[in-house]
Amino acid sequence: MGDPAATTPEKGRSLLDAVTDELVRFIDAFSNWPTLQKIGPKNLE
Repeated sequence: MGDPAATTPEKGRSLLDAVTDELVRFIDAFSNWPTLQKIGPKNLE
């Protein structure tokens, strides 16, 4: 995302924390999505 020489451990931790927070929010929201009806291949016989 840029020059790795210009980073610090604090910036890395901040980025990791932000990504982790967003992932947790997505997983939480995803767990509340409605279950869809199962579909499969159509039997053409």
